[in-house]
Amino acid sequence: MALNLIIFDLDGTLADTLQDTAEAVNEVFRQFNIPAFSTEEIRAVMAGEDSRLRKILFEGQKAGIDLRMFAVAFSRAYSARLAVHTTLYPGVEETLRQLPVRQKAVISNKSESLTVAVLDHFGILRCFDAVTGGDSGVGRKPSPAPILHMLSRLNANPDETLIMGDCVLDIEAGRTAGIRTIAATYGYGNNHFAHKADFVVDAFPQVLDIVNQLK
Repeated sequence: MALNLIIFDLDGTLADTLQDTAEAVNEVFRQFNIPAFSTEEIRAVMAGEDSRLRKILFEGQKAGIDLRMFAVAFSRAYSARLAVHTTLYPGVEETLRQLPVRQKAVISNKSESLTVAVLDHFGILRCFDAVTGGDSGVGRKPSPAPILHMLSRLNANPDETLIMGDCVLDIEAGRTAGIRTIAATYGYGNNHFAHKADFVVDAFPQVLDIVNQLK
């Protein structure tokens, strides 16, 4: 069956957002008297390899930290430095415009408003038919729920859909949802997950070769 839909992750797949994300996180940590994380530690958190941030927030919540206020503070801090260091990976915009598929979407664990803001800043929001963020109420990767929601939203079948991401969260979500997966080794994952994917790319434009093979 011909491809109908490709779903992309944002951070580490479409854009290198690590430095701006790390600086925003640590700004909020300072506000809440939480010890700073190194950029490498933030990378591991974003790749789903390190659960310490979740534990810190859980302990903070027990100590009286309002996690809603934490989320608001992060959104404010990140919005202020949305693209100070962030860049699209080489070939992203050109490849998105060349992909011969009917629909394209983004599913990110980042909030939907921040995801849309990044895509819009770099002029690629119009390349996508739908965007879902981690606060959209339909679940977060590695749950398959946001993928299944996207399939329903765009009237796509699992066997005509691909997901591309840079970490194990994306690949696990895709496999559980019953769609084919592409591991992006240039992102934030440690690449130990890549063998679980149906396809592997070392640069974003290589997704075009995969799509052309499947046509």
